[in-house]
Amino acid sequence: MKNALKSLSFLMVMGAMIFITSCGDDDGGIIIDDGDGGSFSVADGIYFAGIAGSDTTVVNAAVLSSAKVEGPDFGTIERTGHFAGYIYLSAGNYFFLEVEDQSAVTGYGGTVEEVTSDVGGELASYSLVTIAEGGAAISIATDGLYHIIFDSQSDEGIVSQVTSWGLIGSGVYKSACESDGFDADVDFTAASSDATGSSYSLDGVILKDGKIKIRYNDAWKIERRSTIDPDDPYNAANGYVALTNFGGTATALEEGGSDFDIPDGNGTYDVDLAVDENGLISLAFASTGDAPECDFDADNFQWAVLGQAIDQDDLDASGTADGWENDDQNFYYKGNVSGVDTWFGVVTFEGTDGAFKFRANDAWTVNLGGTLASDGTESTLALSGSDIANPGAGTYFITITTDDQGETWKATMVENGWALTGAATPNGWADDDDTNDPVGVDHDMTGNGTVSGVATYSLSLAMTVGEYKIRANDAWDYSLGGDMTGLSADGANLSISEAGTYDFVLSYDGNTYSITATKQ
Repeated sequence: MKNALKSLSFLMVMGAMIFITSCGDDDGGIIIDDGDGGSFSVADGIYFAGIAGSDTTVVNAAVLSSAKVEGPDFGTIERTGHFAGYIYLSAGNYFFLEVEDQSAVTGYGGTVEEVTSDVGGELASYSLVTIAEGGAAISIATDGLYHIIFDSQSDEGIVSQVTSWGLIGSGVYKSACESDGFDADVDFTAASSDATGSSYSLDGVILKDGKIKIRYNDAWKIERRSTIDPDDPYNAANGYVALTNFGGTATALEEGGSDFDIPDGNGTYDVDLAVDENGLISLAFASTGDAPECDFDADNFQWAVLGQAIDQDDLDASGTADGWENDDQNFYYKGNVSGVDTWFGVVTFEGTDGAFKFRANDAWTVNLGGTLASDGTESTLALSGSDIANPGAGTYFITITTDDQGETWKATMVENGWALTGAATPNGWADDDDTNDPVGVDHDMTGNGTVSGVATYSLSLAMTVGEYKIRANDAWDYSLGGDMTGLSADGANLSISEAGTYDFVLSYDGNTYSITATKQ
């Protein structure tokens, strides 16, 4: 920062006492008379300082440390002139104080605005200070722990109150079987917080094989980039991304550090989090017992759909289904994502008569029924519930989920089945601006229904030389590729070697998908 004052005289107005955390006589800084016969040293650096009595009376100050910001591939990078710290503040007025060359001091205040964000992963709210030399004091309304940032390149500061700490990761379990992964925190309980430090506790948390981190206020970062250059997204001239998460190791945490392993193997733990008076953060794990065993196995729930709504041939002369014992369409188990076990299926219904149900493992021991809307609304199904009404002729994408190891089952259904997409199809596929993943232009296939247990879907389409895939519901959650005679979920792209119009037929025999491409 420029135009630094050349004396410290204004610090001693009316015999004010100055308290500088993390500084001692051996820091190599200038020695300040404390007005009471004693002295201490003040090292060069950026401080966040309190004001009392008048705008020239410093009552306390805490030094900020050089801090890294977000870099490529979830890493961190150095940023010149970027300082930060975790400081307990009492309500009052504050400013940024620069001690330079062991004798030069400049005070900075500025205008304050409240910034909010509803983007997932970003800090929801914080105070942004537009820094100016001699600017207005920064008001702190509430006692508490704060994350303070000073960035000289952008001439801005950030004041963010830390209202919660959370443990997060694939190794953190809400129950014997359920982890929210890196999508949701298990929050610590605040134990104490004052100028001597802040402490938090988390009792009886289940930790299993996986990675963990901590973060505050349920956020990963503070986005302060004015523009994002896709070729150089972390260009320092365009701003920075401050970090609100810690990783590395449990005993040596660092902002934005890597995910780390649970400390001593699977078990139940009491976890203590401490922020000392110098802003250093530490974790302590105490094992209190074994981790409870999970007796839920997704392999015991190979869902399928069956009923006369799927195949009208299953109706006998009296209108009663005689094919309810034959599972026509098995579902694909996507896996456990953020604590939710998920199955996908694509089903063609015929006419408006009849009904259907879901059952597991070709048996009626576990089956689901009830009411299921066809507009994508999530419904809770009942074990051994009533037959589900035919939604009407068409091809539907169905999702079955449980987030509590089979205690509760939910489902959604929407009329949007299989489609072709890719570079070989008309219009090709596009790139999503945020993820650079192909989102595609979908060319819907027509569901032809189920005959003798085989469901088919067809499409005629002009193709160019290139790659394509098959996906459901205009999304990449459930796609097919790989070997045309035995397609696999999330399989490799398929290809067209000769341009022309092709008749595609996708077939499913209840267990295996295959596709033919016949050039006209």
